[in-house]
Amino acid sequence: RTTRVHGLHTSAAARSAAEPLSPPSDAELLDRLLSGSMSQHRLEAELGGDAERAVRVRRLYVEAVSAQDGVGDPAAVLSLPVEEVDGPEFYSSVLGTNCENVVGFVPLPVGVIRP
Repeated sequence: RTTRVHGLHTSAAARSAAEPLSPPSDAELLDRLLSGSMSQHRLEAELGGDAERAVRVRRLYVEAVSAQDGVGDPAAVLSLPVEEVDGPEFYSSVLGTNCENVVGFVPLPVGVIRP
């Protein structure tokens, strides 16, 4: 089917290709991860660099795989803090460094020893 727009004929496919796509839902991403059609490493790229959302989706994936396989305890990963820091800034600063497939962070106490 074609439509006349500004004196030009455009097909429905061409119009839909020109319209911005909405980002996939968490459920859609989880389905793609579980089916193997997307790897965990692609989450941040697929989400336009939204590292915080990638962490949330990855945690859903860990929980689903653990339940599906009956192996491992997802509570160990899911108990890691995820929102107690400035999420967007923190997770974006980790992206591309030496930490892959981020699912949270571990708060470490730091002390000073003086002579």
